[in-house]
Amino acid sequence: MWFSMDCAASGPPSWRGSRSTSASPLRARITAFFRPDRSTWQDPAQGGGFAYGQLSHSLALMFWLTGLEAASVGARLAPGGVDLYCAATVEFRGGAIGAFAGAASVPEGGRQQLRLYLGGTEGVFALDVDLDRAEIRRHDGCNDLVTVPAGTWVYHCRGPVDRLVDLTLGQGENLSPGPIGAKTVELIAAMHRSAAAGGIPMGVRPGAAP
Repeated sequence: MWFSMDCAASGPPSWRGSRSTSASPLRARITAFFRPDRSTWQDPAQGGGFAYGQLSHSLALMFWLTGLEAASVGARLAPGGVDLYCAATVEFRGGAIGAFAGAASVPEGGRQQLRLYLGGTEGVFALDVDLDRAEIRRHDGCNDLVTVPAGTWVYHCRGPVDRLVDLTLGQGENLSPGPIGAKTVELIAAMHRSAAAGGIPMGVRPGAAP
């Protein structure tokens, strides 16, 4: 099994404008009532950067869909300081491999982009979130195109809040379980260790052999 994932983000306030110390402040950031705290979003030691801030969502989706466990990762993060761009190759327990990349490059107000491709013995699953499109293409010809109304997958920030309230009231289902979050943070931490070592593959769990 193999994976390929590309992720780019912006939106109001611009992801690039709020994380980068060099990017010029953009309109939404200047006028926003709540503005990103530089001591967090722009400080790698506090979880700042694209990998923790945005790629985390994409990786969590991948873990949720597949149930896999990451074993080792080789990564590059750029530029120096807080990362605005990242790329990684991951080996999973059981032999699956994956390629992941992300960039804070979408202009202000643009829709966040997320493309996920999963390939296996029976075919390919393609998920294009920004295009409201999902497709299963099988070797046996039994293909399936999922029709999604335009704009259904636009991220509007209300979903997580509504779900938290529901769970607090004892309603609904938690689709962001703790183990998924733990595996996601574990992988991103290993990406940072690998990048600091020049891209050398690192075991995902500290002390584990790559």
